[in-house]
Amino acid sequence: MPLEGCQVNNFQIIRQIGSGVYGLVFHVYDSVTKFEFAMKVILKSSIDSFLETYSKEESEKRNLELQQELILFFQNNNNKLNIPAVDLQSIKDLTPDQLLRIPQYNEIWMQLQVHSHKNVVTVYQVLESSVATFLIMDYYQTDLFNSIVHLNTFNNDSNLIKKVFLQICSAVKYCHENGIYHCDIKPENVVLDSENNAYLCDFGLSTTTPHLSPNTNVGSTYYIAPEKILYFNDCTSQTAKLPTNSGDVWSLGILLINLICIRNPWLKAHQTEDKTFYHFVKEPKVLQKILPLSDDLYKLLVKVLQINPYKRISVDELMMEVRSIKSFTNDNGPLSVVSEYNENIDDTLMYYSTITAAADDNTNANYYNYLSDDGEDEEEDVDVEEAIINNDAIKQPQAHHIEDTSLLYQSSKDINSCVTLGDKTLEIEPNFKSAVSMMAYTGLSSDATICGSDTSDYPSIFHEEQKNSSSINDTEDIRLNMSST
Repeated sequence: MPLEGCQVNNFQIIRQIGSGVYGLVFHVYDSVTKFEFAMKVILKSSIDSFLETYSKEESEKRNLELQQELILFFQNNNNKLNIPAVDLQSIKDLTPDQLLRIPQYNEIWMQLQVHSHKNVVTVYQVLESSVATFLIMDYYQTDLFNSIVHLNTFNNDSNLIKKVFLQICSAVKYCHENGIYHCDIKPENVVLDSENNAYLCDFGLSTTTPHLSPNTNVGSTYYIAPEKILYFNDCTSQTAKLPTNSGDVWSLGILLINLICIRNPWLKAHQTEDKTFYHFVKEPKVLQKILPLSDDLYKLLVKVLQINPYKRISVDELMMEVRSIKSFTNDNGPLSVVSEYNENIDDTLMYYSTITAAADDNTNANYYNYLSDDGEDEEEDVDVEEAIINNDAIKQPQAHHIEDTSLLYQSSKDINSCVTLGDKTLEIEPNFKSAVSMMAYTGLSSDATICGSDTSDYPSIFHEEQKNSSSINDTEDIRLNMSST
């Protein structure tokens, strides 16, 4: 790819590892520290298409356009950019009014509030240019989706399932305690290190709003809670406020099913559009008809997958029950007998900062030391708040100043938010534009992806199975495989 070998400050691009209609993600190498990082590039020109919806083909075309724009930017600068770093604390201290003026910083702001937790991906630098914002983060070779589906990492290891799931829950709990609600928990948004420790990432859909209006249809189809898709109350349907944190709990329940069964129980939690979910609402025992769940796991999932969000168990309760559960499956396989989780074996559930723990982590310690060095290689820090007040722009060093011909501040978008587990196709929502006004007063980040309802995006196997089934009692197994069909 033409961008391979291009350089941003001391970060050399190795390869592209992700893309979306608003930005690109790269695996990069730091020539100073010799460490590897992930670099998310949010292109500012993408704001002109923020309110547009995209088919899969249009999205691919848009990705190529973003690549070409970035290639041209590098070519105009001899394939090497020298741009200032924005002071992270100044981003973390931005007010809501200031974030409205630089919406691409919403996601960064959210992540900075919680990245001190050991199981949240760390943000190291934010670099600002006239064309794009560059976000430097931890790099991990695989995500939870690939580990489940392609690497079969969890097939025979109940202790590993418990460890990873509890780490994810720990990160989510920490987010909630700090007023951040992820709203897009799914395997693609969890990455794993070489020892299969889990790290929550991608805060593009996160919000600080503890209560959302019903039918705020934001998230990824398989994991979104039913009250975000179809909610009706005779008296208060227009004014009801539903707890945001319980939506994350629902997503955790679906993710637990993924880890154990390598399946999704339904395509979306919509009673009139998904036959499996319709039968589940009528009789929860359906879960044990379509999935090999043990009685213990079934009882737990019933507490998690409550239709009424106020009746769902808390993250604390979920963690406690998963620690002590003794069986995951009802067969005689390796997950039918599960030992109680011993927290002393793995201390990653503790809420301590990556920075605080840096003394025990040479990579982080060395990198933070490098950032704080007073040597001549130290990069210029820009206080983003001061820049907003004084100039409405992030100032560039005079020697590397480039005339900004694009719109000043643009809206980023979650790189993977349009990808589903089952078919890896773009989710499309025809009512996307009308939902934007809702995001304005609910406090959702401006780059929220509205989850799709077009059944043409669903795996073909689902259509075939539905044709042959009129009720849950006489159907073949209609489980949805997580891998592509």
